[in-house]
Amino acid sequence: MAWVDNPIVGFLKENAQRFHHPHDDALVVGIRVGDYNTHWVLVDNGSFANILYYLAFQQMRIERERLIPTNASLVRFRGTKVYPFGVVTLPVTVGDYPWQITKDVTFVVVDCSSAYNAILGRPTLNSWKAVMSTYHLMIKFPIEYGVGEMHGDQVAARECYIKKRVFAQERNRAIAEEVRKLQDAEFIKEVYYPDWLANIVMVKKANRKWRMCVDSKDLNKACPKESLMSWQAGGAGIVLHSSEGDKIKCMVRLDFPTANNEAEYEALVAGLDLAKATKAISMVVYYNSQVVTSQVNGDYECKSERMKKYLKQVKRWMVNLQAKFKQIPREENKQTNRFAKAASVEHMLILSEVLSFVQLSSLIEGIDVKEIGSNSN
Repeated sequence: MAWVDNPIVGFLKENAQRFHHPHDDALVVGIRVGDYNTHWVLVDNGSFANILYYLAFQQMRIERERLIPTNASLVRFRGTKVYPFGVVTLPVTVGDYPWQITKDVTFVVVDCSSAYNAILGRPTLNSWKAVMSTYHLMIKFPIEYGVGEMHGDQVAARECYIKKRVFAQERNRAIAEEVRKLQDAEFIKEVYYPDWLANIVMVKKANRKWRMCVDSKDLNKACPKESLMSWQAGGAGIVLHSSEGDKIKCMVRLDFPTANNEAEYEALVAGLDLAKATKAISMVVYYNSQVVTSQVNGDYECKSERMKKYLKQVKRWMVNLQAKFKQIPREENKQTNRFAKAASVEHMLILSEVLSFVQLSSLIEGIDVKEIGSNSN
């Protein structure tokens, strides 16, 4: 590659076409820190410091001895001070090869709640001579052979917005006390995992004490007398390919409580329904779920009553429709997974040229579907 002197850094209209507009989403990116691919990194040109949250620091297996003590303190949005554990300098790589750069970045390591793993602040952006556009959700920076790019992840930004929860002091004290009791009883111990495992939900009981619930997905089963909230909308993504080369893309928000396999059945029936609407008479269904595919093909037996009801509905939808079902790895079905993810976030993303629906009740309890908009012709 030839050396490029003083490359022009700018943004094009096409750079913004991959995102849903209008938006006010934060610029959340993925970078490589040391030997770790690090997601949920906020780019904040209003921050004077680069922040690495202690949980991410632990997950990177960095020795605590590498931290250099500092007397500086950080002031949070509400005016409270946070005192860092120290600072650490780590190599950071951004962009896609060969249009990337690797630079040493000094992070302030803090132990406080955050939806992000790290924050890239103004000093680093300036040292890279980087230009950011929140409209395009993109950063561009000069490199030896032209201009490198780092793209934001709009879905991740909205997921972080959902996860960004700061407990009140009363709840924090209750959480700390409950954890201390469990540790003293040797019922739990501190371990490090590379992935987020569970959510904590604090629920005030009738006696004014707090109940700390972990893994909110099954809160109502764990505490049937407490009448606790806890479900998140699911999503279904469908792509139909005709023999003539036409393509229909669709996503459905499942706006009701549903388990994983139930959501897989809901997605399957939505696809069959869409196929019948196009007057298809035969089709091959490529599906992620080994459980659902095997149950439909008769290789697995449905043991739960709910699964039997779902399978019965699938068979009913297949009347006058010849369908073969083949299970494929999830990585070979990325587009439908992306649609499902976009449909399930709190603020549903309406993607260009994708039919978008909200389903208000489950297949086995009666269908109520509303179309919410599409740019498709």
